[in-house]
Amino acid sequence: MDEVSINHPISSFVLFGGCQQDANGNCNVTMRFKVTQPDGGVYAETPEMEVWKGRPAPPEHAIEASVDYLKIVVEPHEQRGAYVVMVTVTDQTAGTVLELKKQFTAKDGAGET
Repeated sequence: MDEVSINHPISSFVLFGGCQQDANGNCNVTMRFKVTQPDGGVYAETPEMEVWKGRPAPPEHAIEASVDYLKIVVEPHEQRGAYVVMVTVTDQTAGTVLELKKQFTAKDGAGET
């Protein structure tokens, strides 16, 4: 589990390789994030975001980063403890869905309260 100091930003994005091409040779991959806070409540949810839409598939064996990403800053008045970042990735052309999850712990850093 990774630790993040209060007031320090972290980003979450998807690394991927390959996607189903449509008739025009383009991919249509999207994602939605949901973040839960230590008490289990929802900290944040995003609308549909772009991983790779209307773009040619990456070259074979290449790894790409999602176009969009999530930036989180746990502020001083917010909960300390374990946050869970969940992302649902959907290849709209192939009709496949992948769910990913990562946890981090928000804590006070040096000199912070």
